[in-house]
Amino acid sequence: MGPLKPIREYVDTLVHPSVQHDALTTARHRAFIAPRLIGSAVALGAFPAYLAMRGVPSVLEVMVFVWLIAPILTAYFLSRTGHYESAHVLSSLALTGLVTIVAAKTGGITSFAAIWLVIVPLEAALSASRRVVATASTLALAAAGLLMFCSIAQILPTPAPSEQGEGALTALGIISAALYATGLALGAESLARTSFWLFYAEEDRYRLLRATRANFSPIFLMFPDPRHDFSELFADAISGAPGRRHTDDGGVAHRLWRVDAPEMIAAFQHLLGEAKAYIADGHHRHATALRYRDETGPEGAWTLGYFTPIESPGLVVLPYHRILAEGPGLEEAAGRLRDRFRLTPAESVSTAADAVAASEAPYAFALAEPKRGAVVAEALPGAEALLPGETPPCLRALDTFFLHHAVLGPLLGVRESAVRYVHSQAEAEEAVRSGACRLAVLLRGTPVRQIVDVAEAGESMPAKSTFFHPKLPSGLVIHTLVA
Repeated sequence: MGPLKPIREYVDTLVHPSVQHDALTTARHRAFIAPRLIGSAVALGAFPAYLAMRGVPSVLEVMVFVWLIAPILTAYFLSRTGHYESAHVLSSLALTGLVTIVAAKTGGITSFAAIWLVIVPLEAALSASRRVVATASTLALAAAGLLMFCSIAQILPTPAPSEQGEGALTALGIISAALYATGLALGAESLARTSFWLFYAEEDRYRLLRATRANFSPIFLMFPDPRHDFSELFADAISGAPGRRHTDDGGVAHRLWRVDAPEMIAAFQHLLGEAKAYIADGHHRHATALRYRDETGPEGAWTLGYFTPIESPGLVVLPYHRILAEGPGLEEAAGRLRDRFRLTPAESVSTAADAVAASEAPYAFALAEPKRGAVVAEALPGAEALLPGETPPCLRALDTFFLHHAVLGPLLGVRESAVRYVHSQAEAEEAVRSGACRLAVLLRGTPVRQIVDVAEAGESMPAKSTFFHPKLPSGLVIHTLVA
C-alpha cells in the first residue's frame, strides 16, 4: 500500500467536489480516472523504448501513440465537470475510433486490434448506467459491422509487407489491452469493495430495525411555516410542564411534552400533512425505513420524524471547519488570495471566526496558522469567476462549494486528501494552538435557504457543509412499529 499511497492521494484530488460526499460515487470516479491516467502514462513512457526496438515508426504507429492522450483528456473532463456518464461515452467513442482506424489499416475485421472492441462495452459496464452501456455496445457493434463490410467489399487498403511481418505493434497492442483490462478489473474490484462496506453499514442499520421493530433516531425534517401556524400550535402544546427532562453528554438540555388531546393531534397532522418537508439529517435512516416498508408492508408504513419550521430561531446550522495538513503558509496564502479577496488580519482563531460569521460578502472564510495569527478573506466582485461556468446557481452560492472548487485546490494547491473536518470551533482552535495543522480554514454556517435551494434544484450539498444543532440523542424517543 505504501508505494501506491501517493498515487491514490493524487487521484483523490482529481475527484470532482460535487461527488465527494458520496463514497460509492467517489469510488466510481476514482476507478474511471486512475486506469486512464496510469495506463496512458505508462504507454507514453514506453514510447522511447518502442522506438529503440522498432526504429523509425510508421504513420500508424505515431497515430496510435498520439491517440493515447485521449484517455488523459477524458479523465480531465470528468475531473473538471463531474459528468460521469458523459465521460464514459467520450471514452467509448475515443477507444472505438482508435480501434477502428488501427484495424482498418492492419487487416480489417481480422486485425489483431479488432479484439479491442470487446473492451468498449466492458469498460462502459463500470458506469452502472444502462444508457452508457447501450451507447458503448452500439458503437462497438457499429465499428465491427463497418470493418466486416469493408473487408468483404475489399475496400480497405492492403497492409504493406513490412507492417504485416512486423510483430512489435501487434505485441504492443496485446500487452496494452491486457494492461488496460487489468486497470478495469482493479477498478471493478475497488467499486465492489466500496459497495460491500456501504452495503454492510446499511445492512447493519436494517438488521437493527428488523430485530427491534422500533425507531431509535428520528429523521430530522424542516418545513416552511411562513404564517407561524405550526409555531402557535406548538406554543399551546408546551404551555404546561414538560413530561420529561434530559441533559445529554454535550450539556444540551432536552424537554419533552406528550401530546394526547385528539383535537391537537389532528391539528398537527393537518399542518404537517400539507407541508413540504426537507430532510436536514437522516437520509440513510430514510432509505432504511423505505426498505423496511417495502419488505414488511403495513408495519413499516410509518417511521419516526422530528419536524421543525425553517423559520424557527432554534434551527441552528453550524459550520464545519477545515483542518489542512499541507499547503502554503499564511503569508504565502494571503499573497495568492489578494487579487480576489479583501484580507483583514485577525488576532486569533476566535476573532477570525466571529468576523467570518458577521461578513455579508458573497464568500467569506478565514485562514489561521499556528503561531502566525489569522486572516479573514472576503470575496471581492468578480471572485465568482473562479468557479467553472457550468456550476448550478444553487451550488455557486455556497461557501463550501466555492472553497473546495475555487480556493483550496486551484489557488492554494491543497489536495482533498489533506483536508479533515471539525464542527467545533474549539477543535479548530486546539489544532492551531498545538501546531497540529498547516492551516485551519474557518467558515460560517450555511443559511437554511441555500440548503432548500439545493434540494429544490435536485443537487447534492457538498461534503460536510452543514451541522444542524442541537442533535437529538438516539433513544430520546423510541417509536415501536408494533403494538
